[in-house]
Amino acid sequence: MKLSDLESKGGKLKLIWILGLMAAFPALATDFYLPAFPKVAADLGVNITDIQLTLSASFYGMAVGSLVNGPLTDRYGRKRPAAIGISLFVIASIVCALSPNLTVLMIARFFQAVGGSASVVIGRAIARDLYSGQEMARTLSSVSTVFLLVPIIGPSLGALVLNVATWHWIFGVLAVFGFIGLIATSRLPETLPVELRKKNNVLQALSNYRQVSKDREFRFATMQVATNSALLFGYLSSAPAVFMGLFRVSQSMFALMFAAVAVVIIVTARINRKVLQKRKVAEAIRGLVIVQFTGGVLMLVALQFQPNMWVVLGLIMMIVGCCNAIAGNCTTLALTNFRESAGAAGALVGVVQSTSAATMAAILAFIPVPPLPKMLGYMFLMATIALTIMIVRERSHRNELAVQG
Repeated sequence: MKLSDLESKGGKLKLIWILGLMAAFPALATDFYLPAFPKVAADLGVNITDIQLTLSASFYGMAVGSLVNGPLTDRYGRKRPAAIGISLFVIASIVCALSPNLTVLMIARFFQAVGGSASVVIGRAIARDLYSGQEMARTLSSVSTVFLLVPIIGPSLGALVLNVATWHWIFGVLAVFGFIGLIATSRLPETLPVELRKKNNVLQALSNYRQVSKDREFRFATMQVATNSALLFGYLSSAPAVFMGLFRVSQSMFALMFAAVAVVIIVTARINRKVLQKRKVAEAIRGLVIVQFTGGVLMLVALQFQPNMWVVLGLIMMIVGCCNAIAGNCTTLALTNFRESAGAAGALVGVVQSTSAATMAAILAFIPVPPLPKMLGYMFLMATIALTIMIVRERSHRNELAVQG
């Protein structure tokens, strides 16, 4: 594929599918694995809450990988670092499949995420290389729609594998997925010209990160992404204990419920794409955050009554359904001012996103509160923080315009 091929409708559609595949590595490594929590815990002789720590290991791996892959892709282009990262993902997935204990599994999951983060960071950088403004936001929204097929099929495929084989085979399938992704990304053109590449050493890379972090719009957008990510992965890490533990649903039923939430996410992403044709990115973010906060308030109300699984699921759809649209829109704002440092900017977004998710998932695992009130109360808290960040950003923006005027 050549750069000129991406100008056609078919070429752009193919690009969106490949970028969606690249974005899907960490998500599939998480969602595919969720139905296996009880069996992994039983096989390794640990509690199901201990298995949540493997999610934290993955998120920290994403953070470290983002820090490394950002400067690498700005220096060496997009294709070579992507190939190396995805190859690491494949190797680490095989080690996960062969893990004899929780410690080895956590270490392997860490390096699996380090490799998978390359595809996420580089996918964002490719989108920034090719597009800007609302066109980039619409592209990232379309990529999110493709990527969101993963939560629909991931748990279902995981449950299917568990019906015919042990949990180890889940990671074998992930290794095959990684190999397919390696072939797909090899067909992409190089989107970063040699003359735009940065010859950074470690100190220069750190300096570049510092310059990126000074941008006001970047800071607000990244805080919004971090809160959104913490909310989403708080749900992901708590869902197995709530639905399979408290409500006693089967692996197959859990997969169907997970898929239902993912369908809402896809519908919201499609609506967001339509909204972006007429509204600014910041306006779309405002509407989504308000919907999330409303769902959080209703969750707080639901905590006062006897828990009902379907009410809980409906409120999760309302809140989590907005997550990927918010993430895509905020990432657009974060990358807007960084044409030549898209890799570094995208990497910093990934670092903050992954670190917030990892930290909150680990904290949730150790809070001595029953799973349901812990999940609902936590999601309300994150939705409230997201609303606060949005209000502060808009007030700051109005004050800046008033000073300029």
